Amino acid sequence: MTRSVYLAGFGHCSASGATLGAACDTIIAGDIRCASRSVAGQTLPFYALADAASLSDWDLRAREIICGVGREVRAGCSISDSEWSQAGLFFASSSFQIGALEFAARVGRAEFPPAAEFAVKAADWLGIATSPWCFATACTSSLSALDAAATLIRAGVLRRALVLGVELPNITSLAGFAALNLLSPAASRPLDRQRDGLVLGEAVAAIWLTDEPCNGHWGDWRVAGIDAALDSHSATGPNPDGVLIADVMTRALRNAGLSAVDIDLVKLQAAGSPAVDLAEGIALRRVFGERPPALLSLKSYFGHTLGASGAVELSALAACLARDTVPATAGFSAIDPDVGLAPTTVVRNARVRRVLFNLIGFGGSVVSLVIEQAS
Repeated sequence: MTRSVYLAGFGHCSASGATLGAACDTIIAGDIRCASRSVAGQTLPFYALADAASLSDWDLRAREIICGVGREVRAGCSISDSEWSQAGLFFASSSFQIGALEFAARVGRAEFPPAAEFAVKAADWLGIATSPWCFATACTSSLSALDAAATLIRAGVLRRALVLGVELPNITSLAGFAALNLLSPAASRPLDRQRDGLVLGEAVAAIWLTDEPCNGHWGDWRVAGIDAALDSHSATGPNPDGVLIADVMTRALRNAGLSAVDIDLVKLQAAGSPAVDLAEGIALRRVFGERPPALLSLKSYFGHTLGASGAVELSALAACLARDTVPATAGFSAIDPDVGLAPTTVVRNARVRRVLFNLIGFGGSVVSLVIEQAS
């Protein structure tokens, strides 16, 4: 028998707030907390955590943030010590501990640990005794991890899993994106006619998956369907015709046993990239026609958090929807005629039952997730 998979608990730490409740308040208020960071002679906007100045020990800071997120997950639903310690840990990141290696080099230490060592440390910090699975599929890493965890729960291999998305500050990622001219010098403008690139951010977030509803603080969402594919059109973006993105959305809906008209809200990938936002917009029109459901981008609230973005944005969205609130898309002001779509621009009260959640990653990875209220 195939089991259902529930999003039973969440933890969150981003530029919008050190807890999920604080981040939800910030998002609903439309408060943008973007700082800046210098790299290669440029000063670029960057979404940093509130404690960004306290970088005297990278590992210690990572431990405090990850453990704080873990405590928030446990506080939000009833999880026994044995259930927690024996859960599967699905660790997702684009950069893992690159920041720690940069820090060690600055203080004269040469360290070259394997990337998976950071995930093992995180499991130890959290008190999870199982060996972690590691996922690095660029910006879709967290959803790739969730897909794997949900597959094992459905099959009865696991009953519980923690998906942990981690993206902490490092110069390598920022410099790489800057060198490719993918970053905005000013602001994140999802879908906007004047959009000119991404704004990166750091964040950590977690999702507790189980095979039974938890009646947690942020509601009970069920994984209804998911699909993924790889677009080989370019190393930095999808095919502008949007065909593969549309196919992935369609298959995710089919896997959920739903059609386009059943979706109440689409959480967009849209991060302000001229090419990717256009391709996603064209794909949306292929799937939904000229009258799509409400469209929402959250990246102007905590930046593009790369490998953590799936967990970061899904947790924030669940928190807002638990308050029957659909937030506004910050940074949008004018429709791009080539896209022909406008996201939400005002906060509105609404009971959302089903969501299509998109991520499109550097290197061509595309994932669409369908979630629905379990009750």
